Amino acid sequence: MTAALCYPNGLASEAALPTAGHVGADRVGMRNGAQQYDYLMVVSRWYASSEQVRHAWRARFSRDCPYSVRVTTPTPAELDALAAAERVERVERLDREQQELGFVTRVFASTSLPYKEPPPELEVWHRRNNKLLLTVTPGVTVDAEGNACRLGFPFGVIPRLMLAWLSTAAVQTREPKIVLPDSMAEFMRDLGIGAATGGKKGSIHRFRNQTGRLLESNFTVKQEGDPNLDMGAKLNIASAWKLWWSEDKANGPSWIRLSDEFFQLILAAPVPMSMHALREFQKYPVQMDLYWWLTYRLPFLAHPTPVTWQQMSEQFGFQLAPGPQGLFTFKKAMIDARTKVKAVYTQANVDVDKHGFLLKPSKPHVPFKGLRAIA
Repeated sequence: MTAALCYPNGLASEAALPTAGHVGADRVGMRNGAQQYDYLMVVSRWYASSEQVRHAWRARFSRDCPYSVRVTTPTPAELDALAAAERVERVERLDREQQELGFVTRVFASTSLPYKEPPPELEVWHRRNNKLLLTVTPGVTVDAEGNACRLGFPFGVIPRLMLAWLSTAAVQTREPKIVLPDSMAEFMRDLGIGAATGGKKGSIHRFRNQTGRLLESNFTVKQEGDPNLDMGAKLNIASAWKLWWSEDKANGPSWIRLSDEFFQLILAAPVPMSMHALREFQKYPVQMDLYWWLTYRLPFLAHPTPVTWQQMSEQFGFQLAPGPQGLFTFKKAMIDARTKVKAVYTQANVDVDKHGFLLKPSKPHVPFKGLRAIA
């Protein structure tokens, strides 16, 4: 803790002021007689020098300010509030400057892929949303000795970012063949994954592994609810692909050709979203899924609609152990995800009660006038 007094001649001790490069916030309490004033002072990393930092503080405490000033560490709740406000401001500013409209299919806005690696003995991944059933089986390859090997299920953030990027490119180009950026490192930056790093634990290895899992998995969508009707469709992501993992541009461009079923599904009813907002959740796949779902459901509601914890657990899952403890963990995680998503999708009108979420009609997060508007 540090303290400084603000006198008519300025601050008594400038040693208490933060130096250049300081990132964070300090809670400053000002006392004038019996009155107490509390507010948050944010010191930004964008200040270029110590002198600019000191000037900013002097501007807040004017020369005729005879108050005593106490600088203390903010509480975790105050820091969370600051982070949420900064996240909203950043997304809104980016959307104002250059809105990056993205899209996702209704199927993946209504269901979810695994959040972590499923157990090796699991043969089929499935998720339900009311009458919609999604099943995923991993692709198979053959090793050098002729042994069949499962590639594994796509899971985590990377497949979700890939689905959003491919869906958005399909809507923008109206072509099933999607040409990727000049290099995989550039593609990874476009997705928001970050710098390309090598090695078995590097980002390139993870990206290549998850990309292969996504493209070679088999997806099936079924509509349930009518005992007299069987209806479903294969929904594999791609029908062909050519991906160069070297930086030699002489090889030509990498590309992915979307399957006709997936391509037509995207164009039939794309779910609009903000790619800036999606990148705010890129480390948290649960928040990404919840954001997709709310941007899809809320604008089309005609009246408040309850969704129980049980229904959401079938849709989102979390791969938690069954029983009361697993459900308690699920509820806590979903409530936290709702808070994070509402901090960005501020129009989302979602209440929480002991039964689950109560979804209410809300304005869309991004304006979208249909495919003709971006033709």
